[in-house]
Amino acid sequence: MPRKAAETSNGEKLLKMFQKLMLQRGKHYQNELAKWLECSPQTIMRLAGEISQQVGQIFDTGVEHNRRWYAITPQQKGKFGIDFEELRYLAICRDLATPMLPKQIKDRINHCIHDIAIELVSYEDKQNLNEPVFQFYSKGKIDYTPHFKNITLLHQAIKDNSICELLYKKGGEKEPKKFRFAPKRFTTVSDVIYVIGVETNEECEHLKTISIAVHRVIKIKQTIYRKDFKLTDDNPRDFGLPWHEPITYVITFKPGKASDYVRERIWADRQKIRELADGGVELSITTRSGPEIEAWIRGFGQEVVTYSKDNMNE
Repeated sequence: MPRKAAETSNGEKLLKMFQKLMLQRGKHYQNELAKWLECSPQTIMRLAGEISQQVGQIFDTGVEHNRRWYAITPQQKGKFGIDFEELRYLAICRDLATPMLPKQIKDRINHCIHDIAIELVSYEDKQNLNEPVFQFYSKGKIDYTPHFKNITLLHQAIKDNSICELLYKKGGEKEPKKFRFAPKRFTTVSDVIYVIGVETNEECEHLKTISIAVHRVIKIKQTIYRKDFKLTDDNPRDFGLPWHEPITYVITFKPGKASDYVRERIWADRQKIRELADGGVELSITTRSGPEIEAWIRGFGQEVVTYSKDNMNE
């Protein structure tokens, strides 16, 4: 005997409510559920009772500011090992990294999020995950899509402790340079991807630690040689790439936008900001990136009153 239309409607509401509570973690208020399902609060109470009988201890309810709420908190995660909230954080990480990722990597990340979302969330929530929460206004960016192959080769060389032969062309130079290089890790400065590693000779000796810009690598050839070089301990929170021994810069900024900009930020682990009587600030910062910090200082123009530097032996 076929079911009545009303019974079918109630069954659909029960299924939709269960799906919402199950996939969208957190508290769901009775009146909002009633509006969503276009039914009365009493119907929501009845549906909640039926769900509670089926799922047992993972069902929860309470009253907050005179508003009844319902929630389901599964004790186990999905087959991928993450829940919806973790998936949302993963999507945020994707948005933060998007300006620098090659298209090939962005497509794979989006594909993974899509596959996980199929199990965890409704169609509406899956669509929301595709909408970026963070946006970046660019003043000039490097498209790393054509450099994806080189990024992959460098990444593999890092994993294998391999030595590569690089053909590398610096900006402004007419001819590329060929040298042997053992990449150790990727880093970024001002939206540019660099690889820090060791320049070697044919005997695989450590010549010096260098940083190369990935987009300036023309060709990479992996060699049969492997060696686990150890980099000098450097701190990625010391303003820029490591080029030399630590130097302390003391910079005085005029009162105004520049001083506000400086005092509101952390520039390095080893820094001190001193407020001046006229409203300006004095920034003391220790770094191993003299060329970058001096270019940064010049960018402030007349907003910088004075600056000095002292070499340190640490």
